[in-house]
Amino acid sequence: MDSDVGWFSKHISSEVNQLSRSLKAEDVITCERLVQDAAKEGAKHLKLVMRRVNLPPTHPVRRRLWPLLLSVRYGVTIPSENSPDVSPISFRAEDERSTLSGYELADQALCPTFYLNEDGQKSLRSILRGVAIAHPELVYAPQLWPLLALFLHYHSEPIARACLLGVLERGRTVTQTKSEWKEHCLALEQIGRSGFVSRQVLRAGTGHVQGSNGLPSGADLDPRVQLALWTVAVWQLPFGHLVRLVDCFLMEGQKILFRTGLLLWKFAYKLTLNTQTKPMDLAQAATHMPLSPGLFVKRMFSILNFSQNDIRKAIQRVQQLEAAFPDQAIPDSLLIHPCVKAGYATCATYLLPSETSSPTTYVHPSQCISVSELAYLIRSIAAERLVQLCKPVLLFTTNTDGTSLQTLYARAASVTHPESILLVRSSSGCSVIGAFCSDRWQVPKRPSYFGNGMCFLFRVRPGPIAIYSWVGARDSSTVHEGCSQSFQYATADGIQVGGPSTSGLPGLGLDVQLFTGTSGPSATFDNPCLISEVSDMAAQFGANKEACSFSVGLVELIGFEDL
Repeated sequence: MDSDVGWFSKHISSEVNQLSRSLKAEDVITCERLVQDAAKEGAKHLKLVMRRVNLPPTHPVRRRLWPLLLSVRYGVTIPSENSPDVSPISFRAEDERSTLSGYELADQALCPTFYLNEDGQKSLRSILRGVAIAHPELVYAPQLWPLLALFLHYHSEPIARACLLGVLERGRTVTQTKSEWKEHCLALEQIGRSGFVSRQVLRAGTGHVQGSNGLPSGADLDPRVQLALWTVAVWQLPFGHLVRLVDCFLMEGQKILFRTGLLLWKFAYKLTLNTQTKPMDLAQAATHMPLSPGLFVKRMFSILNFSQNDIRKAIQRVQQLEAAFPDQAIPDSLLIHPCVKAGYATCATYLLPSETSSPTTYVHPSQCISVSELAYLIRSIAAERLVQLCKPVLLFTTNTDGTSLQTLYARAASVTHPESILLVRSSSGCSVIGAFCSDRWQVPKRPSYFGNGMCFLFRVRPGPIAIYSWVGARDSSTVHEGCSQSFQYATADGIQVGGPSTSGLPGLGLDVQLFTGTSGPSATFDNPCLISEVSDMAAQFGANKEACSFSVGLVELIGFEDL
């Protein structure tokens, strides 16, 4: 261990010794008891303690703190450092040779190592490499890198990895797609417009206070880009501030990052006044933060009446503006800078057997499922024309096209072949379900079911893959009349595959914003609820709870083109 501070991990360089270690023994004991007692009281009490107790980076309780927070907040079981179940993670030789290993999910602007030594940085990349392979649905998750780097300051590789997976697998605690990242980048401006910053601060961050459509002209673009980069700036705070930020983040999620962004916005405005610099620079405000970590957190929570609902509304507003005024939107290239090698465009190409070989000419169209999983679904299609003479292409994805059902309909109308594969991934990433649809997705003049018996429902994850094809005509005593051929249904408010049975929910349904999905038994396909992961079920319905609703993380529509 390069550091002589015993409660840091072996991954830390001697530079960490510059951090203040002026701790009184009685203060250490008091803080440890306070945290332990709060944990016994539950998540709500522990959240308040994390807001109020200023634990410096060198406090001994930090060796156990973050696993404890994750355990209390999310029910995640993280073994202790001395547990016999913990085995070391080795850095593989092939990882060291690869220039891509560990960078698959990262952004070029967000790869801090803080006080990690060389071995610590290798461990960071090796763990992230393993996460990318184990989670092929992930293609861009920039927040994982700085979080894991901080975890490795206090924990061994297995514990740090368990902490990272605890964050990753619990809903939308971190952004997991390019579209989510961009929406979060732009949402801070909309939060400011709703009254959380003054008119002067708003003008400095956006170039104007308001306009007819809520978006500035091209001449005002630079201030908005600087403001949108708050998602990177928050991780440029001093180390002592960051560990306090993570204390609160693990208990309260993305809301803490947005609070930090608002505070940096205000400090950047003051910095602009003092130095006469334009445009406003949130990164400079972060690196030159004048407040102590304790006072910084106190000021962060002095922003009153700010809730998760404000974030949700801001993101919805961003989506609406991006769809309504695409010519005035900030280009993705200014906010998204994946750490990728030229010619390697998707997560699947990272997993090619040899990185020295030229990239494949086949572009895998899905971020929901792997190449082999897509091939399995295509082989299940009854239409030989599609299987033998067509190639799959991506028509629509919420990652880049937004959460608009109307856009999905428009993309479905843009190709020759009407057939498509609808893929839906839950927000946790644990569930991937969908349907092969024989007819084009469009709203008929009169509400009615359409499609034919080639349609089928499926579940990809949790595996193994399950296919639920059309059952055809059934005994009228066991099948509700009119449901046995209820294949596809489309309105301006949502889409369905498989008419509902006793639960009242379809085999698969999506709402107009593509935020919420539903699934239940359908007489058309004789399927169970496609969501089998209980943790993904937001609510359950039916006399026997045989149907559910769930939060949607990603929707894709795969179409077909002639070879």
